[in-house]
Amino acid sequence: MINVPLKYVTKVNRYSLTGTTNPDYRFLYCDVSSVERSNLTIPDATLRFADAPSRARRIAKSGDIVMSTVRPYLKAVAQVPDSEDSLIFSTGFAVLTPAQEKVDSRYLYWVLQSDPFVAEATRWSNGVSYPAINVDDLMRIKLSLPTLQVQMRIADFLDTETAKIDHLITKQRELMDLLRLRNEAQWHEAFTGFTPVKTLPLKRLLIKLRRPALEGTGVVTAFRDGEVTLRSNRREEGFTFSEAETGYQGVAAGDLVFHGLDGFAGAVGISDSEGQSTPVYHVCRLRDDEDNLRFIAYLLRYLGHSGFLATQAPSVRQRAVDYRNWQTFGQIPLSLPDPEEQQRIITELDGNAVEYLNTKTTTEKAIELLQERRSTLITAAVTGQIEV
Repeated sequence: MINVPLKYVTKVNRYSLTGTTNPDYRFLYCDVSSVERSNLTIPDATLRFADAPSRARRIAKSGDIVMSTVRPYLKAVAQVPDSEDSLIFSTGFAVLTPAQEKVDSRYLYWVLQSDPFVAEATRWSNGVSYPAINVDDLMRIKLSLPTLQVQMRIADFLDTETAKIDHLITKQRELMDLLRLRNEAQWHEAFTGFTPVKTLPLKRLLIKLRRPALEGTGVVTAFRDGEVTLRSNRREEGFTFSEAETGYQGVAAGDLVFHGLDGFAGAVGISDSEGQSTPVYHVCRLRDDEDNLRFIAYLLRYLGHSGFLATQAPSVRQRAVDYRNWQTFGQIPLSLPDPEEQQRIITELDGNAVEYLNTKTTTEKAIELLQERRSTLITAAVTGQIEV
């Protein structure tokens, strides 16, 4: 077995579309989100070149391998299948064409996912938020190259063994989908099964607060999963960023916080922290203490996920329903049961949430362990640590 640079066994980005391409030329476009780990999702509909993003340039053919040069540690590597339509990939990919007399394409596909190769690609990457490796550096990375016969034997082994692991991962993800559907059904039953005792516009139930920003406190963010907490507690995952960076307002623990552009998707809840937020948020308290603020927060989440808030909004922008205007937001009609029923529903949903999160955490851990097993097996096979 010898070690050779990647450029010895493959060509990269051999063909690309140019600015002079026929505007009516149609193709299937795969952006960087089209490849997740080793799974390639090809869109159903073609695009005209004139309508395609400027990054739609890389031409890929059957037998090629595509690898995302952005965040290589995500292992976004895929084999290009046969396709009746032309396949064009984003310039965020390196399109590799293996030299068949030197390397088996399936073996190369597995090597590109191995831990040593990924570690080298990550080491050569530049940038903080979106670290990326340039093609010249990528082609310098060395890989182990046994004989073609051994390469094919390793590829056959990994094709078989990883398929077994992938089947188990699929089963776990199907369980996650069932858990999500059951959780949605429980919420639907909770908010459609009670008898309303009053229906009022939201502004007659809530008071919009306008506290001054608290100097030196952190930024409070509402996340789509219903948690409202300091941004530093969650860092980047699940962020809903504000369009404005001025006019901050104070938030106290126990306030209801609703994101004016993202609340339709679940970004509403009760803050667990003191801090400040941007003016895109509505920060509220109850008008009448007999009602339950958590119930109203839960109800708004349900109305968002069920699509009701979108039907009431005067403006629906791309991927956002605009409720930044308090007068508009305050006109949303809310039907409430009696206080005892409000508390019963909260208790029931809280209990369901604990069960859901525990099962979800267990399932996610199982998927993580299976993915680790898959990665370890690939690395061991292509580096000769195990006999195949």
